[in-house]
Amino acid sequence: MVVVLPLNDNAEEETWTFFCPGCGCSHFFRTNRCREEDPLWIWDKDNVLPTVFPSITVFPRDPKRCCHLSITKGIIHYHEDCHHNMRGLEVPMEEE
Repeated sequence: MVVVLPLNDNAEEETWTFFCPGCGCSHFFRTNRCREEDPLWIWDKDNVLPTVFPSITVFPRDPKRCCHLSITKGIIHYHEDCHHNMRGLEVPMEEE
């Protein structure tokens, strides 16, 4: 089961997407910067049981939509500052 997919066909951009069951939609991370100000993550290139670091935060300035998670060996670890009911939980990644 592949849980990390390329966001687009731009090989230079190296943007990857995965499904977030807490938010019910996709999130993404980049492993190559297009611009200096872009955040950058390290990924072990495992599409089935991935590890990505540092943690990923979506909408960090909006407490009503914030999703903060870590991914280790295909498990999503939701941090306590998530807005949804999965905060503090660990769940296996799912296909999109």
